[in-house]
Amino acid sequence: MTDTKIQGKFYPLQHEEWLRACRELTPAQRDVLYYLRTLDPYSTGMEVSPSRIAKDLSTAEKPVHRSTVGRALKALDEKGFVDMELLKVKVHVLTKGLHCCDEATSCDEATSCDEATSCNETTLLPDRNLGDHDATCAIATQQARARSITR
Repeated sequence: MTDTKIQGKFYPLQHEEWLRACRELTPAQRDVLYYLRTLDPYSTGMEVSPSRIAKDLSTAEKPVHRSTVGRALKALDEKGFVDMELLKVKVHVLTKGLHCCDEATSCDEATSCDEATSCNETTLLPDRNLGDHDATCAIATQQARARSITR
């Protein structure tokens, strides 16, 4: 037997914790959970991106996508395995993401973009959403059908 000490941080995994994770989590969620726990064994908190996790967990035979990691993180937060706080996001504003209503336009009736807003096409929200004070009366979008606004 050697007296060589293994270097690094270690996460003290308890049997009951492992059983709970096996029972309640999908394999992708478990992978993300133990990826995080081995990086932060003392639960001091850390900043990590879903794309970094996906890259580290991926192999040539089994790629892991950033969206899979994002869904796993959300599920882990909802199930109480982690406490996630959204610190930073990367946003791309879509070119047709214009709101065509302004203060002068009443949202009681559906309106469409005029030539000044340079919209090519407009998709209107369903009538049931037009009365909602938070709903936009017309949203320019590239999608084939309108989506309702949910909160």
